[in-house]
Amino acid sequence: MKITLTSLLLLLGFIAIAQPDTRKLDSLFAALNTNNQGMGSVAVSKNGQVIYEHAYGKMNASSPSTTATLYRMGSITKSFTATLILQQVDADKLELSTPLSKFFPKIKSAKKITIKNLLNHSSGIHNLTDEKEYLTYYTQVKTRAELSKIIQSYDPDFEPGEKYAYSNSNYVLLTFILEDVTGKSYSALLKEKITGPLNMRNTYYAPGSAEPANQAGSFMYSGDWTPMPVTDLSVPVGAGAIVSTPADINTFYTGLMQGKLISKESLEAMKSVNIQRYGLGLVQVPFGNRKAYGHTGGIDGFNSMGAYFPDDSTAVTYISNGTRYGVNDVMIGVLSIINNKPYKIPEFKVLLLADDQLSGYNGVYSSTQIPLKITVTGKKGLLYAQATGQGEFPLDVVDETHFTQRSAGIEMVFTNDHKQFVLKQGGGEYVFKRD
Repeated sequence: MKITLTSLLLLLGFIAIAQPDTRKLDSLFAALNTNNQGMGSVAVSKNGQVIYEHAYGKMNASSPSTTATLYRMGSITKSFTATLILQQVDADKLELSTPLSKFFPKIKSAKKITIKNLLNHSSGIHNLTDEKEYLTYYTQVKTRAELSKIIQSYDPDFEPGEKYAYSNSNYVLLTFILEDVTGKSYSALLKEKITGPLNMRNTYYAPGSAEPANQAGSFMYSGDWTPMPVTDLSVPVGAGAIVSTPADINTFYTGLMQGKLISKESLEAMKSVNIQRYGLGLVQVPFGNRKAYGHTGGIDGFNSMGAYFPDDSTAVTYISNGTRYGVNDVMIGVLSIINNKPYKIPEFKVLLLADDQLSGYNGVYSSTQIPLKITVTGKKGLLYAQATGQGEFPLDVVDETHFTQRSAGIEMVFTNDHKQFVLKQGGGEYVFKRD
């Protein structure tokens, strides 16, 4: 199942940050590393200055990660794209009310869809990454014409402005709109308008070009960390194609929130969130009675979260290129530690089942609620699940009927006879029966 992080931090109170407890932070990441719960990099910044950095695990099959390692950001890219759009609004080259039909008249409902609808995911345009077809081309180079044709082929999911539904298609279109309005490439705009002014030396957008030598690979845990196929960055473009480091992402959110990139009016528009806490390319992150702003990201085996707290100018970003213990859980640990809140380093106890126990789960399961089959296989003391057309992933054992995949927010609860299970994910529950 494609792993996408959408959860928000729901934490307790806050104590102003002084110098973080680096030993306890180091202990958290040592526990994650030793128990194969993840790998990646973290940075904590205060007033734009890094006060803690740490990297662990693999950059690739032969090299360890360092704090200079580059990671794919996934949907954190959307905050950059939204900023570039609002810069054009500030320059009177666009309006939030500009209709999509000005740029893409062939998209259904284009006359009713505005730039603001695209930015806050209220357009009703279907999400291209939700389609089975996406799995047939996501590793291949795609042109603007090809992506536009795919998006134009979809019927709307709802009337523009009717509700919120996250759609990568919105930000693919915003990428092309930026290039049309400015006559410049997204890459050139990023450098000219954001990374250059903020002196972000480790942030790039370069679909179709050779990857830098210090860019991390994508991994999945299956008894060991194994490389995953990666998305060709010509596909997500401004919806998810930026590579960076946690320290640079902190620099970006700090500069953005301190008014260095867009006008005060545009920043307030970005921060105006709906009931799902989504604004214009920003997610509002509750923290006790305070609010942070940032975004999450997920692409292939990469998962990320960046958050900036305006009232004390603190930014925290964590990026993983291999995830078992969820990014949200890691961020809770980091924020608890740097704020001197009580926090116990997790003890990762791996429970294994005997081969004769595991064999009873083997089979292909299907559901009448969603058009998906899941193959379940027991091996090496663990259960592995594989959805139609997707990669196999391991499940942690809670007990003999309860299994989880924390990084994806998945729970699978079997009946005692193992003939069916309930899949729980994203607030939904789906019954699967063995074929």
